[in-house]
Amino acid sequence: MATNTKTTDYQLHLKGFVGGYDFDADYVDYILNKNKDSEVHVLIDSLGGRSNTALSIFSAFKRHGNVNVHFVGMNASAATIASLGIDEDTFDRIMEYADMDDDDRDAFDEFSEAFGNDCVASFKERYMGQWDSEKDFAEHIVDECYNLDDMMGHLASYFDYEAYARDLFIDDFYFSNGYVFRR
Repeated sequence: MATNTKTTDYQLHLKGFVGGYDFDADYVDYILNKNKDSEVHVLIDSLGGRSNTALSIFSAFKRHGNVNVHFVGMNASAATIASLGIDEDTFDRIMEYADMDDDDRDAFDEFSEAFGNDCVASFKERYMGQWDSEKDFAEHIVDECYNLDDMMGHLASYFDYEAYARDLFIDDFYFSNGYVFRR
């Protein structure tokens, strides 16, 4: 059995509530200034807290430039901001993504890859659903918007759904791995 003989000496232990007395931006600044020309190892164990404090801590880490963050326990929200260095807009997008169900997350991932767009609001506006094929989606549109039997009578069975699907997906819609999006 292999053993890990390397141990890390932590210069900074941040535990508990981000913004609380033991996870405070002023204390972080103090420790980083005390170690301004050295590598600093930080131990974080927190389930969250104040995002403004987390952003201040992130800025301090970035200004120092030589900070390694290590996690123990279950870390979330504001502790993540402090250690990963994301801005509030990015954090908000992450939270919107986390609030989605698994099916919507899969569709959002496909949307982001197809369009290079990670805006959840744009995804919600443009996501039409999941279908087996472009033709299936075209049949759905026709069923929702038109009554071919009333419009065409017995000729409705001759309607070319494949041709209609080709027209829909030329300019108006995009099909990718079963997901349909408005262009």
